[in-house]
Amino acid sequence: MFALVFALALALALAFAVAFALAFAVAVAFAVGVDRGRR
Repeated sequence: MFALVFALALALALAFAVAFALAFAVAVAFAVGVDRGRR
């Protein structure tokens, strides 16, 4: 039971980390695109 809960929490944390990294990459790409559009 405990192993199942631990695995579920680990998968959830991994999903959050992937989502955060994806959002960060999109934000950086958007900032770079805006910066290049100005010049």
